[in-house]
Order: sequence, then structure tokens, then C-alpha cells
Amino acid sequence: MGGQQSQHYRLFQQYCSEAYIILRRRAEFFINLMMLMKDANIPDISGVPGRPEDPERQLYKMVEWAHKLKQDYWTA
Repeated sequence: MGGQQSQHYRLFQQYCSEAYIILRRRAEFFINLMMLMKDANIPDISGVPGRPEDPERQLYKMVEWAHKLKQDYWTA
């Protein structure tokens, strides 16, 4: 992308930050969507056999992972 000081890299950072903020704001929507998909017995959403996990918990784990990744990435 031209290095950390390039215009393209800064634009990439801006897009990543905006995407994270939008996803975080819409967390409730994604929780509801995942719960609907779980009720529809979609295999990849229904969980691992013998180890079911609440879709809300899965989403919050993903959001926290993304937040940590963002912090680690911007401070590197």
C-alpha cells in the first residue's frame, strides 16, 4: 500500500475504523440476525455439536476480538 506514511495506508486505516464503528453500532441487529439463523438450523451458525454457544456471546466475542485487533494494529 505504499508504507505507513502513504495516503493509501491512511485511507485504509480510516475505512477500517469506520467499518468497526458501524458494526459496533449495529451489534443488536447482528445479534438478532444470528439468533434467527440459529433457529433456522443453519449448520455453521447452529454451533458445534455438544458445545452450543449463545449467538449473542459469539457476536460479542467477535466484536472484542476486532477491537483488540484494531488496537494492536494501530499501535504497531
